[in-house]
Amino acid sequence: PQYPPMPPSLTLNHYPLFLRVLSCGPEWGGAESGHDTLTRRLEKTMTSLHLATETVVAAAPAKLWEVMSDYGTAWKWMDLKEDEYVVSAGSAIGSTRTMTHMPETFVEIVRKNDAETMSFSYEATEGAAQVNLSKYVPTFQVVPEGSGSKVLYSVDFVVVNPGEGMPKDGEPPFATADGLKAMFVDIYAGWVNNAAKLAM
Repeated sequence: PQYPPMPPSLTLNHYPLFLRVLSCGPEWGGAESGHDTLTRRLEKTMTSLHLATETVVAAAPAKLWEVMSDYGTAWKWMDLKEDEYVVSAGSAIGSTRTMTHMPETFVEIVRKNDAETMSFSYEATEGAAQVNLSKYVPTFQVVPEGSGSKVLYSVDFVVVNPGEGMPKDGEPPFATADGLKAMFVDIYAGWVNNAAKLAM
């Protein structure tokens, strides 16, 4: 399928990745006649990456933190629908959110919620493989910036079998490490600007 460019505020949805290997003869370990599906063990390459980005908005820090730290209503600024987003225990550490806007369910758990430093961290526990990740741990912090706020967003992630450079035409944005970085920069900027509008 052709994967269109991801707009700035779009979440990680509608980018399924499929792999099907067909054998055409004994040289592939399959039947000599016809086409049989061949299941092979593929060696995985894991690449650890860290990304840091920042977005400045006009909203007051306390108001922005109030919006962004509310795990239960984050769907409002994450471009999700309310019925695609279920939270288990509010914004407390250990609370999970289950999102169903992607081909497979995506689940994240709260790892840190520090109101004093206005810092929040969460981690994917299910579904990250569908975007080529085996680890995904974002952290955001709201800090004063002039009369408004600056949100420092960082993420530690491990990419599975990443390609090189930016994705080619027709490839999903997560096909390469550089594509993933660009995708997350756009997503986080979109989220922060959405949250700032709710905080005004």
